[in-house]
Amino acid sequence: LIGVGASAALQSDHERRGANRVFVATCNGTSVWTMGVEMEKGTRSREQEDDLCSRLVLNALLEAMELEERVEVSLGAHETLTRTVDDRDLVRLAVDGDAPLITITGGVAELGGPSDRVTGLLCGSFNPLHKGHRTLVQSAERVLRGAVGFELCVRNVDKPTLTDTDVRTRLAQFNKEDVIVLTQEPRFVDKARMLAGQA
Repeated sequence: LIGVGASAALQSDHERRGANRVFVATCNGTSVWTMGVEMEKGTRSREQEDDLCSRLVLNALLEAMELEERVEVSLGAHETLTRTVDDRDLVRLAVDGDAPLITITGGVAELGGPSDRVTGLLCGSFNPLHKGHRTLVQSAERVLRGAVGFELCVRNVDKPTLTDTDVRTRLAQFNKEDVIVLTQEPRFVDKARMLAGQA
């Protein structure tokens, strides 16, 4: 899933005081890209400015999809394309409450639920992860006839909210092949609603 947003102030049929500019942002769940151009006034028609904006949006999407292709963007002598890339720490976002659902597989975190990777989840604080947890997962896998992952909630009904260090310490206990889901929902009824269709 990729999100894209664009905002532009372009040539109009009346005189505009501000600069003609375009700003594009894309996010693929792990990184955020931004790019922008302040255009020289009077050097393009409205249609040409629209075309420039469209090309920037296409290139932003291609980059977020990690594809090598790019469409040509022609800039004037005094125009500059500004770009930033922010590789987000999804675990930190989960701890801060800015990402309600994160799945970690093979040590790689991504936004969203586990989809069809598991048939069930074992919820727990895993402080520590022990043999009993593993036995429960193995039993559930036999009953469900599919893989079972682990759900770790940052917030708890009757315990303090986990810190960034707490979460990372607990995640470090799992094997690389484990599927771990980080959530913000301390109650089972809310977990069930959020994860409906995910496991």
